[in-house]
Amino acid sequence: TTTVYHMLTVELLPGKALGDFVLGMHITEAIAAIQQNMDVISQVELKFNENEPLSMDIVVDLTEDGVLLRFEPFSQRLKMIEVYEVPRICLSYSGTVFASHAIQPTFVLIYSRFGPSYPGDYAVDKHVYNLHYPGLSFTFPIPSRYHSLYSDGEDLPVEFPDGTTPITSRIFIYCGKNFRAAALPPIPSSSLYFEEIVVRVSEGLHFTRRGSTLTFESTAQDVLTELGMPNRYTCERETHTILLPDYVMPSLRIFYKEEDKMRIHSSHHEGRGAVGPSCADYFYNYFPLGLDILLDHHKHTIKKFILHTNFPTH
Repeated sequence: TTTVYHMLTVELLPGKALGDFVLGMHITEAIAAIQQNMDVISQVELKFNENEPLSMDIVVDLTEDGVLLRFEPFSQRLKMIEVYEVPRICLSYSGTVFASHAIQPTFVLIYSRFGPSYPGDYAVDKHVYNLHYPGLSFTFPIPSRYHSLYSDGEDLPVEFPDGTTPITSRIFIYCGKNFRAAALPPIPSSSLYFEEIVVRVSEGLHFTRRGSTLTFESTAQDVLTELGMPNRYTCERETHTILLPDYVMPSLRIFYKEEDKMRIHSSHHEGRGAVGPSCADYFYNYFPLGLDILLDHHKHTIKKFILHTNFPTH
């Protein structure tokens, strides 16, 4: 039996993106992009500071592909992309492949593909040479016997005295002056991410940027009109078949909650053995908004709003 290995193939856009991963996107969008590419992305790890989740970047590590996605912890938007195992993926720029299992991204090749650059900097403690372009940096390890040649940072390591040329070991894509001081791109004025929401007790929610309000009299159709399609539709328990109108949930996969793991999501205070139509209320889950909306399956009107703090694993 022959094992076929599918290499992740992506286009690099300096200061903007690596394939589907775009600087400034929020973490739920990145996770959705990973899920859509599970045929080539086989393993993912989520890393964060469990004790102080806002003190360090949230990192999504594509371990088999050698790619790190770094998210600013407060906004959870993508701040920097790091390729730390360059040979594991296929990289192209302006439609031309410059790194793959068959093409080594040497200093000479990078210089010819991306054009001339100002002299970079030599990190004495790590013995690597960093070559910088706007929104893009390449790291080249320097053999110990040649450290003294580049310690002043004035010469480009195009070719070593033995005729070889260094090969890039890491690639950084970012906004800002350099990868050590990566900054988030501004949120587009048309974006509704980080929208301020006013809670009106016993009435509902007011969305300030879009200028709309949802109350406990609002219908499922009102929710879809104001917020768009949810990321997921969840039915509390699969007690019987429910036929919902097309305007309530057109073409979206249904997820059933067999266990009442989160009491806050319960629509009633009956025990877990409760049966009957009341168990068929359903949620619209809006992950980027940190918002779940519970709707009554008889009237299709809002019964409950759940606002999440959106800490990792919350």
